[in-house]
Order: sequence, then C-alpha cells, then structure tokens
Amino acid sequence: MNKLCKVVMLSTEKESNIWKRGGKLEYNSSASKKINPQHLYITSDDEIKEGDWFINVHYLDKRAPEASGRYAMNKNAVFLNPKKVVATTDSDLTMDTPIDDRVDVLYDNKLPQIPESFIKAYCKAGGIHEVLVEYTMVPADRAPDGWSISLKLREDSTIIIHQAIDWIKENFH
Repeated sequence: MNKLCKVVMLSTEKESNIWKRGGKLEYNSSASKKINPQHLYITSDDEIKEGDWFINVHYLDKRAPEASGRYAMNKNAVFLNPKKVVATTDSDLTMDTPIDDRVDVLYDNKLPQIPESFIKAYCKAGGIHEVLVEYTMVPADRAPDGWSISLKLREDSTIIIHQAIDWIKENFH
C-alpha cells in the first residue's frame, strides 16, 4: 500500500550531504556544514502521537507528554497544520541499526532514512514536492482488528519511495 507524502527541505547548521549554492541544490558524498547545508523530511498526514517528530511551517519538534497526561507539541507555539515526519536525512533523528538487529521499527523514536538514490534525484531535479511511500500491514496486539499499518523498510533502514507523478498518471488518466 502506498501513501502520498510531502517532501520538505529545511536548512540546518549541522553537516549534510545536501547543499544549496547559488540557488541550486547539490548532493555530495562528503557531508559539510560550510556550504548552506539542508536536510530533507518526508511528511505525512498521519496522526501525530507521543514521541513522533513533526514539522509545522518550517519548524521541527518532538511531541512530548504534559504533566496532566495529555500530549502537547510545544506550549509556546501555535500549530495550524502540523505534519508527521516519517523519514529524514537528519542523522540526529535517524536509525543507524539494521532492521535485523532492531527489536522494533520505532526503536528509540528514531526515524527511517531517505534512500541516497532519492536524495540524488531530488537535488538533480531542483526539488521534488510529493512522493509515494510504501506501507505494509503488520500484526498489532492493540489494534481493533489485530493489524496496523507501518512503514515498509529496506534492510538498510531506508523507506521505499516511488514517484508520485507516475502514480497520479496511472490512477487519474
């Protein structure tokens, strides 16, 4: 099953393989923070739960519990349309453990990585706004029907992405 997701690029002060120079995007296998580094975030309209990372109008945050037991994103910010982050190039937020060695996909609230092939295509195209991300049904004890939808990952902890344009052409023409 595929879900249509958005791709958001944000500048960072940390090292990245994505650089913005002279209005153009570049991919370099050597990460640097000297040349206007950028990170990519794949976002979805999925419900944002405790521990999830999200973006709202160029702001990245993590949902944390309040003392009352309710969940707040940030007491000092107004969020009009937050989007859940499902994958990123930001190594501070990503999984670095292969799937076979992890107990759970949501290990320590780390996110899956974005495949290098997509990052290169993103830079070459000057940006890509929408993609299809593969999800799969997995057994879930707490789900009403015993199943839940989860990101489908490769063995290297990267998500599986398809071009949204091809999907739109196939389904609406």
